[in-house]
Amino acid sequence: MERYAQKLRELKMRKARDATKPPTKLDEEEEGEAAHVNAATKALALRWIRMARDAMESKFRMRSETFREDLDTLLTMMPEEDDWFFGAAMRLEGRDLLKRGSDLEDDRRTLEAEAAVKIHKIETDASNHVIERTEELERERRLFHTKLAQQNDRIALDIEVRRAELMKLKETRKKEFQAEERKAREELGAAPTEMMQDHRNQLLAIDELMNSEQSNTEKYRGEEEKQARIMFDRAELIKRTEMERRKAIAGENIARIRQEVAVKVKAAESEWQGLAAKWLAIARRKVQVKKKEDEDAKAGKRKRKGAK
Repeated sequence: MERYAQKLRELKMRKARDATKPPTKLDEEEEGEAAHVNAATKALALRWIRMARDAMESKFRMRSETFREDLDTLLTMMPEEDDWFFGAAMRLEGRDLLKRGSDLEDDRRTLEAEAAVKIHKIETDASNHVIERTEELERERRLFHTKLAQQNDRIALDIEVRRAELMKLKETRKKEFQAEERKAREELGAAPTEMMQDHRNQLLAIDELMNSEQSNTEKYRGEEEKQARIMFDRAELIKRTEMERRKAIAGENIARIRQEVAVKVKAAESEWQGLAAKWLAIARRKVQVKKKEDEDAKAGKRKRKGAK
């Protein structure tokens, strides 16, 4: 959290300093980084809040469980025949508190069972949604790659066809040039240098055309594929973001249901815990006093027997 907060402060300070400057690519990257940090910070903060709530709820539940165990233990040490010491009202109040605690635990389990059904449905729906969208994304990605491969094959075929046409043109021109040069040698004794140089230049021009057309076509194919990938990645990111949003909503709904159960339970058990804590404090003191008196009485009997 400290690192995220420091990063946010640095980004805000830098943004304030550069407010008067025209936006640059670096500025856009920093804005994207800030958005990522904000999203990560929010997710981490929510996770910590939920963990803190779970810890508090677990502690509250353990307190009730401890009180029930202590009530049961102390009541076994306060049998009805000792009502002359502890008082029947004290014992009955403890039994009432123990029963109320058991009833509250049953109510908690009922609420948690009802919540578990709702949570299971939310988790199942969210899981099915993610599975369906993931499978859909996989199908779209396979289809996209198939189309790219088909397009590349088609362009490669066009390049080969065009190359074959130019090679055929070159061979045709070469034969024509050879015929012209042969005729010139027959008529003039030798083909003019200018003619032969022009023929070579025309053949070289066909080679250059062949290479440039292939290079331009491959460059065009690369740019088209790059743009197609950018558009596909953007569309996929939108869908994955929607999946994450649905998962986040499911998590929020689950947390809300659990919190509602915790609030209901706490509202009912808080008063009981207070009453149980008071009764246990008094009962422990009385049990300790009774135990000491019993021990003193036994010690006194032993002394009297020894004196005899």
